[in-house]
Amino acid sequence: MPTRRFATARWKLPIIVGTALLAIAAFKPVWTWHGDAKIVVMVDLSPSTRGAAYRQAQTLQHFIATAIGNQPYQLIFFADHNEPGSLDAASQLADLPCDRTHFDPPAADAVLLFSDGQFAPPAAAPPVYPFLDPALATQTDAAIADMEIRGNNVAVTVRNNGPPRQLTVEGKTFRVTGPQTFLIPVTIPGNITATLSPGDAWPENDSLSISPTPPLHRQRWWIGDDAPRGDWRILRPADLAALEPSDFLAPSVIVLNDIPATDLRPLAADHLETYVRDLGGTLLILGGPHAFAAGDYDGSVLGDLSPLASSPPQPTLRWLLLADFSGSMANDNLWSRAASAIVSVVPHLPPHDPVFIGQFAESLRWWSAGQSAAYTSHLDLPPRDALPHGPTNLEAVLDSIIRDTNSPLQSQLLLVTDADVTFDHPDGVTAGLKAKNIHLHLLAIAHGRGLGTLTRIATATGGSVLTQFDPAQWPATAQKLLAAALPPRWNAMPVTVHFTGPAIFLGKVMTSHWNRTWLVPHATALNQGDVPMTAMRRFGLGQVIAAAFYAPALAPLFAEPPSDPRFKIAWQSGDQLNLSVDAENAGQFLNNLPLRLHLSGRTVIIPQTGPGEYSLTLPAPRSATVATVTLKNRSLDMHALPSRYPSEFDQIGLNRAALHSLAQATGGKLVPPDQATPLSFVGPPHQYDLMPWLSAAGATLIAMGLVAWKQKF
Repeated sequence: MPTRRFATARWKLPIIVGTALLAIAAFKPVWTWHGDAKIVVMVDLSPSTRGAAYRQAQTLQHFIATAIGNQPYQLIFFADHNEPGSLDAASQLADLPCDRTHFDPPAADAVLLFSDGQFAPPAAAPPVYPFLDPALATQTDAAIADMEIRGNNVAVTVRNNGPPRQLTVEGKTFRVTGPQTFLIPVTIPGNITATLSPGDAWPENDSLSISPTPPLHRQRWWIGDDAPRGDWRILRPADLAALEPSDFLAPSVIVLNDIPATDLRPLAADHLETYVRDLGGTLLILGGPHAFAAGDYDGSVLGDLSPLASSPPQPTLRWLLLADFSGSMANDNLWSRAASAIVSVVPHLPPHDPVFIGQFAESLRWWSAGQSAAYTSHLDLPPRDALPHGPTNLEAVLDSIIRDTNSPLQSQLLLVTDADVTFDHPDGVTAGLKAKNIHLHLLAIAHGRGLGTLTRIATATGGSVLTQFDPAQWPATAQKLLAAALPPRWNAMPVTVHFTGPAIFLGKVMTSHWNRTWLVPHATALNQGDVPMTAMRRFGLGQVIAAAFYAPALAPLFAEPPSDPRFKIAWQSGDQLNLSVDAENAGQFLNNLPLRLHLSGRTVIIPQTGPGEYSLTLPAPRSATVATVTLKNRSLDMHALPSRYPSEFDQIGLNRAALHSLAQATGGKLVPPDQATPLSFVGPPHQYDLMPWLSAAGATLIAMGLVAWKQKF
């Protein structure tokens, strides 16, 4: 019986196993395993990595062993190209010269990268594992980042993330403690070189030079008296109105020396505004006894342009302006002329000061109360129903003013009257005015019976008295009365002005006469101290400089030639020179223009890239040169381009952000310097198709089972 069961198993078992193998083969099984990883170690030996810890061969070997253990690897050195590396003999890895680092990893399973990351990312790469070299993370470097000609100055931009260094330009030395831009007057012809004192491992970026553009023989205009020596075109304010707008393309600077706003005709003022805003010119406003507040700049074009305000930005005084409208003023229309006199004062008041303006007779009537001078100046005053009538009750009017005044501001009361008044208690009025800090200023237009009393009150309150019996002179006399009431704006106290900012190279000057001015919003003071004496501001394409004293030395410092307003030309220099031109005239694009760039002895067509748009990008020249844009042989713009060192030296230090992005994009990760265990690298997958073998084995077993079955029977 057992023998029979064994015989049965001899033919069934192979058939069962063979059938199972065929079933498995139907699923096309594959055997997968990973071989050894192909690891490439890439070492950046470009000049920007000087000072890296891995540049010591022994240290590099330690870093590699820590990161990958005993796994085999291929060593590649690179800068602008790859080459096989060796660590057998070298103790210090030397630079591989290059102008720009180029990272081009070969095919591999993993790349262990030693670099500062100062390169453009590759289009494709295997998983990259950047090692964070601790020495690269603490590199310090100072460099001349850029040079630019600005008018008669050279702007030198430096960066320094290390200890202080010394910058030398045209024999002048400056201390560099961080990122700074120095504006230095150009005093010698030819190339200008900026050099940093030695102090880091990259002397290549410690020096740049630039050649100023050839002089275009731009004019310099002086408006007013006391022109300094030199090549100046001297004009009168009236001459500006007779010029054509195109004439203003000639001057690189226009100086207004102690010019009142009233001396400029509206057309002349418009020309100046257009010159700065649209042509990009430079306007210099100099102070004097007829400038700023003394020149009625508030509310004028000059006031709008100036970076120095003629009046404080906050209210400082309270103004009470009263005209006598009693019945005695009805003769010869005197009341109307008195009203005109006080109304004429309003535009000359500090624009932010509150103003109360009105009339008095038997009682007080305000035409406008507490509005700013700027607002009040636009009112139609006096009102149409303001007519003379009744007796003069000035004492009661003054008592009511005293009673109603509760302002912390000092009040200036300007009174125009024929003085035909009486006072019962003049001492009480005087005491009340003084208690409320009200100063009475009197314009007496007749010799009335109360003139003596009013004079004593005005004197006791710190006011002033003027008499003028000619009605035609009342407005002018009211202006003089106002001048007495205003705080002094033209000072005769010697002060020393310490220039700063772009004007720092003028040092310091002493002036014995100066205007009191204030800095307008968004303007930049050009002197030290709490009182702004000189300032600058951009206005449209140009700039306006103002000084509250005679300072002609500012003119050459900030002079900039204007440009044809139809063309907006922008230069951006660095490793690449980017030039763009926008051409438009009266809202119409200027197309198909034969614009050309002349650079380093060659001429390049500037292609049109859009309606009225032209642009060009070229490698920046290595040596200092002057580039010129022309249209039909007419020069539109000249621009000085500085020399350039290779872009390899533009950025020094560990670019951790770039290395992190590279690792993330390729599937690798950053390797910290304290990595203690080897990284796990996976080799390439290997696959073997098991279906043929399983099919053959299954078929063989089934055949063996069938043979055994036949033998049984």
